[in-house]
Amino acid sequence: MAEAGPKREIALIWLPSGRKAKLADFAQSETFDDLEIAVARALDAMPKGTLPWICCEKKFVLSPEDISMAHTQFKAGG
Repeated sequence: MAEAGPKREIALIWLPSGRKAKLADFAQSETFDDLEIAVARALDAMPKGTLPWICCEKKFVLSPEDISMAHTQFKAGG
């Protein structure tokens, strides 16, 4: 059984295509404590016409492209 990673404060939002996320956008977000789960949710539940953005620890933001790359890495590692 793999060890769980550290708990994190992760926020997920979906924004209209072409709009870049700002920290203030994450005030109304879906929250997670596991990045892999947030990435999977971002891609599985994406509302039409929107793109996912993830903010980790209020320190860095993953763009839709970053989320897609992370999803590929998680799938390859799992």
